[in-house]
Amino acid sequence: MHMTVCLVLAWILIYLCVMKGIKSSGKVMYITATFPYVVTTAFLVRSSTLEGAMDGLYYMISPDLNRLFDPEVWLDAATQIFFSMGLGFGGLIAFGSYNELKNNCVKDTVYLSIANLLTSLYTAIVVFCVIGFMGHQTYMDCLDNDYKTLMTLYPHKYGSLEELKTSIKLDEYIFWMEHQFHHSEFPLLSNASRYCNYKDIIASSAQGTGLAFVVFTEAILQFPFPPLWAVLFFLMLLMLGLGSMFGTLEGVITSLNDSHVITVKKPVLTAVLCGTACVIGLLFTTRAGQYWVSLFDHFAGSYALMCIAFFEIIAVIYVYGYRRFLNDLEFMTTERPGKYWTITWRFVSPVIMLILFFSSIIKSFSHHPVYSAYDPITTAQVDTAYPAWALFVALMLVSLALAPTPFIYFVRKFKIWKIEGDIPAASKCLGSTPSTTYMLKSEPSFNRMVESTASELQTIGMNGPSTNGSARNSENDRKGNGSNRHPPKRN
Repeated sequence: MHMTVCLVLAWILIYLCVMKGIKSSGKVMYITATFPYVVTTAFLVRSSTLEGAMDGLYYMISPDLNRLFDPEVWLDAATQIFFSMGLGFGGLIAFGSYNELKNNCVKDTVYLSIANLLTSLYTAIVVFCVIGFMGHQTYMDCLDNDYKTLMTLYPHKYGSLEELKTSIKLDEYIFWMEHQFHHSEFPLLSNASRYCNYKDIIASSAQGTGLAFVVFTEAILQFPFPPLWAVLFFLMLLMLGLGSMFGTLEGVITSLNDSHVITVKKPVLTAVLCGTACVIGLLFTTRAGQYWVSLFDHFAGSYALMCIAFFEIIAVIYVYGYRRFLNDLEFMTTERPGKYWTITWRFVSPVIMLILFFSSIIKSFSHHPVYSAYDPITTAQVDTAYPAWALFVALMLVSLALAPTPFIYFVRKFKIWKIEGDIPAASKCLGSTPSTTYMLKSEPSFNRMVESTASELQTIGMNGPSTNGSARNSENDRKGNGSNRHPPKRN
C-alpha cells in the first residue's frame, strides 16, 4: 500500500512538472540535474575516508578479461550508455528541436558524451568506495565468526576471545585462511568455518535495485548522522528518476503533439500518458514487483532499445540518405563532418549493433533465460529459469516496443491511413534545410502547403531557410497543443 501511494504521488509530481512542456520542466531540471552532483560529492568525501574504501577502488580497476568475451556484457554496457544518454527514447530529439536551427549539434554531442563518461566514472568511484566499505565489514564479521568458532572448538587452549586474538594476529590468521593452512593448524575448524575471501564478498554484492536500497542503506547506517545521509540519498534518487522521466515523456508527448494525429490539448495528453504509466507501474508494487522490474529491464530495456537505435540509423543514413544528412549538418554547423563520421554512421555503428543484438540473443536462448530469485532455505539469491508465460510476456514487450516502426511504414507505404498533418508539421519543425525541402517536395501534402502558404514559405523554400530562423519558436509562443510553427488552417 505504501509503495502504491508513493507511485501515485511520484506520477502526480511528474505531471505537474511536465504539463506545460519545456516552460515548466526546464526550470525543474536545473534542480534535478545539479542536486545529484552535490549529493554524490558529499558521499565521495565521506565514503573515501571509510575503512575498506581503497580496497573497493582497487577491485573496480582490476579487470576480469575473460568477461570481455561475453556478448551480454557488451550488450549491458551499450544499454547503460543508451540509458544514461537517453538514446533511442526520443527525449534528445524532442529537446534538441527547441534549439536554434544554426545550433552546433556536433559540439553538443561531443560535450554530452564527455560529460556522461566523466559522470559515470565519478559515480562509480563513490559506489565502489561504499561497496569496499561494506565488503570490509562483512569480511571482518566473517573472520570474527571464525575466532568465535575457534573458542568453541578449543576452549582449553585459550582462556578468552581477547586472548585468542592476541595469540593469533589477524594478519597471520588471514594468511592461513587465504592459503588454507588453517586446516592443519586447527583440524576441527575445517568443517566448522567458512572461507572468508574478500574478493568473493565484493563480487557477490547486491546489484541493480539492491545496490541502492540494500548496500547503500546499510552503509548509511554506519555514517555519522544516518538520517541526514538517508534523506540526501533518497532525494538524489528522486531527482534522478524525475530527470529521466522528463526526457522520456517529452519525447512521446512532442511526437504525438506534432503529428496532429491526437488533437487534444497538451495538458490533457500529458495527463493520459502519466495516468497510463502509473497504472502499468502498479504491477511493480506487488510482492513480485522486483521480478517484474527484472523482466522489463532485461528484455524491453535492452533488446528493444538496440533495435530502435538500429532502425534510427537505417532511417537517417540509408532512407533519408547520408549525403543529405551531411549537407544538413554542414548547413547548420558550417562544417562538413569528415570521413570518420561517415564511416561510423554507414558501417561501424549498424554492424556493431547487429553483432551485439544477435550474439546476445544466441547467448540468452542457448540456455534457458534465468533471473535471480530469493531462496527462503538458503536465504540467498539463486538463478531460476523463467516460466514459459514470462517469456511470452517478454516477447510481447519487445514486440510492442518495435511495432510502431513497421506499422507506420506500411501505413505510409500503402496509404492505408492518410495522415495529413505530419509532413507539413515536420517541414516546419525542421526549418527546413535545403536537403529536407528537396526530399519533401515528393509529398503531395507538402506541395499543397507550399501552394497555400507561398508567402510564408518564401524563407524556407528551394533557396534554403533564413539564417535567423529556428527549429522551433520559443515555448512562450506555444499555447495549448498548437504553435505558430504549424501551417495555418486552409479553407
